[in-house]
Amino acid sequence: MHPLVQIHVSGSQEEMGFKHGQFVASVGNHREALGYYPTMPARLIQAAGRHTLADRLAVMAAGPLFELALARLESHRRPEYLARSRAFAEGAGEDPSSTRYFGVMDLFQNTIGMLTRMGLVAFAQRAAHGMPPACSSIALWGSKTADGRMLHGRNFDFPGVGIWEKWPAVVFCSPDEGLRYGFTTTRGADVPGVTCFNEAGLTLTAHTRLHRDVTFSGMPIIDLGHEIIRRAETLEDALAIAREQRIASSWGLILSSAREHRALLIETTAAGVEATWPAPGEDFLASTNRYHHPSLQLDEVTPSASFVHDCEGRLDTLQRAAYRASGWSPEQVMALMGSHVDPETGTERAAGSILAMPCSVQTVVADLEDNAFFVSVGDTPTGRGGFTRVPIDWERPDGIQALAGPTIPANDESIYATGDGAEAYAHYRRAYVLEQHAAHPNEIRKALQQAVALTPDDPTYRFLLGAIAMRNGEFPAARADFEHALQHEHSRFPRGQLLLWASRAAQAAGQTEVAEGLRRELMDIRHPLLTGHQAAAKAESTRPRSGRSLLHTPISVQLVHAG
Repeated sequence: MHPLVQIHVSGSQEEMGFKHGQFVASVGNHREALGYYPTMPARLIQAAGRHTLADRLAVMAAGPLFELALARLESHRRPEYLARSRAFAEGAGEDPSSTRYFGVMDLFQNTIGMLTRMGLVAFAQRAAHGMPPACSSIALWGSKTADGRMLHGRNFDFPGVGIWEKWPAVVFCSPDEGLRYGFTTTRGADVPGVTCFNEAGLTLTAHTRLHRDVTFSGMPIIDLGHEIIRRAETLEDALAIAREQRIASSWGLILSSAREHRALLIETTAAGVEATWPAPGEDFLASTNRYHHPSLQLDEVTPSASFVHDCEGRLDTLQRAAYRASGWSPEQVMALMGSHVDPETGTERAAGSILAMPCSVQTVVADLEDNAFFVSVGDTPTGRGGFTRVPIDWERPDGIQALAGPTIPANDESIYATGDGAEAYAHYRRAYVLEQHAAHPNEIRKALQQAVALTPDDPTYRFLLGAIAMRNGEFPAARADFEHALQHEHSRFPRGQLLLWASRAAQAAGQTEVAEGLRRELMDIRHPLLTGHQAAAKAESTRPRSGRSLLHTPISVQLVHAG
């Protein structure tokens, strides 16, 4: 298990930032996060690339534009919060200007939104698949939980595997102005507005959205969440504060109130803010990475059917769990956040539309009525690892301490948590990390081959191996992997995706009748997200794709997606 530290700071925002920086520097391991953020803009392009000369040139061209965009975002930060960020870096012994990279997620979302608005949809889709968002949150109360108290669970999915989960931290702030509040983070990141709570009983968790209405002349997420959690005592307060701002990017904020026993979803674009409340009679509210409010769905950016399937599948899992929940404890919410269960089949899968992700780098459960915050201290997916209970104590003096209390086990019954399944999943996780570091697909392939050697019938690993063989022009090998996966894949959407790519591999290998049979099977599947795949299959019956067009096919290890 990884060491969790608890930090207490007080004073002005600038003073609290400086103290936070000094405290993390005193215990070390903070430079990994501070060094990672500046590399993220380039990773955004590289991870989505096809490893061609054009991709390398795109990285070179995009770098200066990203720096300009980050500078623009930083110029619209609230002065006291900007001072805090710079003081944090200074206190940690780092360059204060490096904290402009704390705006990297706004940059990511805005880049996709603006590319879409410019009509460069293919580039936007590739960028989105490079670092697909995957956060999940749920708030439950009333009949759903023990003693009716508010529980708020959250998976923070972020491309910082090997950093965020290794050095978790909880920071308590007692500001000169406003409410006392706390937030979870990793050493080296002063980001109070992403996963946070306050003394009024509010918990806030932020989630990426993708939308056309974005701007670099607005408030970034680290300031928006910070402003809400520092000032809001009620959910209506939080909504009013959000509506005061011009917000830079596309976000969904789940807020729960332990005092009010209800929750609220605030969704933002640069054009405005909308609110969604729970349906009448429902004692829960869940969210992943797509808009809930109808007015914001119109110009929402949808990178692919795989992205929709992933988001909707995670939301379905959360909602199904909420409907059956009765008297749940924090431990049961933890187990939910580490679930590998496919909501359609009820069986476990390594990846796809499930809550346990290789990029789940921090999982929390807030139980503010019991003055507790549970924080993950295990490896990714952190929902499957152990948790430490952090007592909420606003009166402690400034300082840092290691929390060495007992670790609470979470979801350790998964087939991916023990034996060959765990070892194979570790290789899959390494494949994901390689992808995020822009490794060549052939390096990713080696990790996946090791996973398949241990669990040869896992359709997730087989599909990804087949996709890499396809992009390399090894069409018989690709067909073999796809067809082996089909023998074990029973969920409709991933099965439809497999059938399309298996038909392409068979066609490129000269097996026209086999390809046509696979296309016919695809046409018989009824699933709303497969209409595009079926249209492609129909077109390819008369005009098949050439083998050349399949080379360098982009792949997403996280989404289990090709194309």
